Amino acid sequence: MKRTTKLTRSTGALLLVGALILPILSACTTSTGAPSCAAPTVTLSSSRVHAGDSVTVTGQNFIQECLDTGQGTSTPAKQIAIVFDEPSASAVTLSTADADSKGRLETTVKIPNAAATGTARIRVGADTTVSIQILDG
Repeated sequence: MKRTTKLTRSTGALLLVGALILPILSACTTSTGAPSCAAPTVTLSSSRVHAGDSVTVTGQNFIQECLDTGQGTSTPAKQIAIVFDEPSASAVTLSTADADSKGRLETTVKIPNAAATGTARIRVGADTTVSIQILDG
C-alpha cells in the first residue's frame, strides 16, 4: 500500500510540473504556430572548396522583429549581408539576401579567386558565422 501511495504522489508531482511548464513552452510560438525566435543558423552546401568555387548558403531564423508571443507576425530580415572573411585579408561582401516570411534564406555565392588556402569564415548578418576550408589548387 505504501508503494501505491508513493507512485500516486510521484505521478501527481509530475502532472503538476507539466501543468506549470506547458504554458511557458507554448509562449515560444505565435498563435499561428510559427517557430519561436531562435538564433539564426547557417549551413553551406560544401565546407571544403577551392578559390573561385560557388557555394550555397542556407540560413534559418533571420527575423528582423521577433513577435513570438502572439502579438502579431514576425518581420523577416532584409538585405542580409553575406561576407567572406579570412584572417590574412579584408572581409569581402559576397552578396545580400532577403529572408522569406519564415526567416529562411538561400543564395549561392562565389568564393573570391584570391582566397588564400586555409580556414576562412562566411558571416551572414551581424554575427552568424560558419567556417569554410579553402583547398590548395
